[in-house]
Parts: sequence; C-alpha cells; structure tokens
Amino acid sequence: MVYRHLNEKDRFYIEQRLSEGDSLRSIARALGFSPSTISREIKRHTPIDFKGLYCHRLTSPVHKKNELTLSKVKLFDKFQRRQKC
Repeated sequence: MVYRHLNEKDRFYIEQRLSEGDSLRSIARALGFSPSTISREIKRHTPIDFKGLYCHRLTSPVHKKNELTLSKVKLFDKFQRRQKC
C-alpha cells in the first residue's frame, strides 16, 4: 500500500464536502483514505476557538506549529541523551 499525506487540495475537498453535510466515510472513499484518517485530520487541524468548523486555510499554520513543537521536543531529547553519556 502506498502511503501519502493529505495535501492542500485534499483538505479543501474535505472542507467543501463537510459543509455540504457529507459523511466522513463518503469523503474518505472519494479521496482514497481511511475514514479514521479524515476524522483525525479534522480533529487535529481544527482550532479550538473555531467552534467545530473545519477550514482548510487554517490547517497549514496549525500543522506548521505542531511540526515546530515536535522538532523542539526531538532536539531537546537528543541534547539530554548527549548529556547523560
């Protein structure tokens, strides 16, 4: 199985279909992803103050912030391991 990340077009498609009231399962089928992938995408990339509405334009800043935080944690872990040796 080939794995790929959701891109900007996929996120826009999710936003459009959700606004039309389509189910996560039908969106996932159309995009070729698992329904849980779509569910996680919506959960992870919907800002708390956005009142439960998914907006693809807001996913990039949220994704970048999550990536930056993760890279800082990895860098800190690497630094700690060096200090122990």
